[in-house]
Amino acid sequence: MKKIGFIFILFVLLLPVNAHAISYKFSNYSMNLEISQTSMINETVSFTMQNIGESPIALVEYFIASKPISLGIYDSKGPLNYTIENGNTVVISLREPLKNGTSDSIKINFELSGFVADFKEDKILSFSYIPEANITAFSLIVKLPPRSTLASEIEKSGESLSAVYPSPTKIYTNGKRIILEWQRDELKIGESFRVFVMYSNLNKRNYSPLWVLFGLLIGTALTYFVIKGKNKNIARMVLSGDEEKIYELILASDGEILQEEIVKTTGFSKAKVSKLIRNLEIKKIIKKEPYRKTNRLMLKKEFGGRF
Repeated sequence: MKKIGFIFILFVLLLPVNAHAISYKFSNYSMNLEISQTSMINETVSFTMQNIGESPIALVEYFIASKPISLGIYDSKGPLNYTIENGNTVVISLREPLKNGTSDSIKINFELSGFVADFKEDKILSFSYIPEANITAFSLIVKLPPRSTLASEIEKSGESLSAVYPSPTKIYTNGKRIILEWQRDELKIGESFRVFVMYSNLNKRNYSPLWVLFGLLIGTALTYFVIKGKNKNIARMVLSGDEEKIYELILASDGEILQEEIVKTTGFSKAKVSKLIRNLEIKKIIKKEPYRKTNRLMLKKEFGGRF
């Protein structure tokens, strides 16, 4: 019997990878986290597993950080049998043993509670994943609760931390939620992948109901990087107040401005402007390039600029 392990960890607690012979690999690996208004996480993990060893694979062990709620496991033909050991170790029985060179697609769905932390008036999701096998075509999708938006930056020990790390491949909306997506061509065995997302509930922050109307107007097809013009509104949705001031200033300057001009116009300190500009870079809204003793800042085409 060949056992497979892959570790799922929420919050920044990382577990060591077991040292054993790897005889399988994953492809089209997708992790989809949908956060509810009550901070429950509905997670769907789907992947294709290929046996690259000599022995057939009959079982898959899936380790979860806590006891799963409403667990369902499926292959292309329907539900799979499973057992739960020690409260959070799911042992999945494959429909047929996976022979050398063959592959199978698996989907796992469950809910978790207690993995979104409160930070003042905001919420924080911290997610870490370490694969125990090589993965090609990896994606992680986080769907914020309805009527939520990315929060302002965190001030900690005199330093400013972005509301999202690392920079997502895409930020878009389905008309009801903001959705963040990270993509990687590959993840190697033991390679840590971490994301950090801080978000705000619009109801608690007393935002205008026009936020909801705006979401409905942009529709499900509107993406952060695709539709020019309307992306200006999406950009404003994911910016803090000071970030938006700088964005509007660059927009009013025909999409291009020198960093020293922002300092003069806003009255912000050079250090604060540098941090805000870095946040706009992380969110892929502007491009920065050196110019004499300062920097030239340019809005990308998707957000009203020429770059």
